[in-house]
Amino acid sequence: MPSDIVLPSGNEDALIKMAKYLGYSTLYLLYDKGDIPKLVNHDAGITVHTAMVVPPKDVAQARKRVGLVICHSAEDDRAVVEGAKPDAILGFELRQRKDFLNARNSGLNHVLCNIMRQNNVALALSLKAILHPKIPREELMGRIIQNIVLCRKYGVHVILGSFAQSTCQMRSPHDIIAFCRFIGMDGKEAKLSLDY
Repeated sequence: MPSDIVLPSGNEDALIKMAKYLGYSTLYLLYDKGDIPKLVNHDAGITVHTAMVVPPKDVAQARKRVGLVICHSAEDDRAVVEGAKPDAILGFELRQRKDFLNARNSGLNHVLCNIMRQNNVALALSLKAILHPKIPREELMGRIIQNIVLCRKYGVHVILGSFAQSTCQMRSPHDIIAFCRFIGMDGKEAKLSLDY
């Protein structure tokens, strides 16, 4: 049952139709903190949920309103994972930081991965951030691959969404699975990254 996460801006109907056309069974419409439009019951043959990106202090309140709560990576990710416990954290690999001498400074480590597994917090990856990176692409890809290896080792769920703002930015589940295989996931992990 492949799922995708998109960032609507008044174009919910077009995104839902494109998701059905591409073969998704579930679509999450991701909004920033604020008003979430009431969704009309779509007879599109696709399940539509709302999701929110919120600061850690608003996770409990957002959980009452939406199906998926995501926080951005911050200075103290451990406190977020232990205290707020969002469904996923986005952007570990995107923060500007200097890499170590023998490894990438990818934002994750074994301690954080263990806590994420215990609290059922997933690592979220954005295909949009990978296609249009704000840091050098080779640095970004190295960090993502390192994070996937850590997540596999410590049993942390990885989710990948297109985070598209328009229909032309959306990708099919087959394209995303192929990308997941390219960055080091096996077939089962690649399919599970679209199941959330």
